[in-house]
Amino acid sequence: MEAFRRTNLCANLGEAGARWQPTRLLIFTDYVDTKRYLERQLRLLLAEDDPDCRIASFTGGMSEDNRERLKAQFNADPDEEPLRILIATDAAREG
Repeated sequence: MEAFRRTNLCANLGEAGARWQPTRLLIFTDYVDTKRYLERQLRLLLAEDDPDCRIASFTGGMSEDNRERLKAQFNADPDEEPLRILIATDAAREG
């Protein structure tokens, strides 16, 4: 996972002036427990940055407004929106 992060997301994470690539990562999982595990692991991996603005979850329990906001963030210009990783259950298949 570390090699993927360096190659595709942010090669110099933790250094002054670290620059994130415009790449976005969408992870689908059938199970909420798996989603929680992946989110915890990714937050640890990105702890040197602000994981709250880089990682988000898309689940069936979200309001329609929150779903639309999250979709807009994920599809926005990467230079303007820091979100890079979206972890989704099957609820995202319809959006």
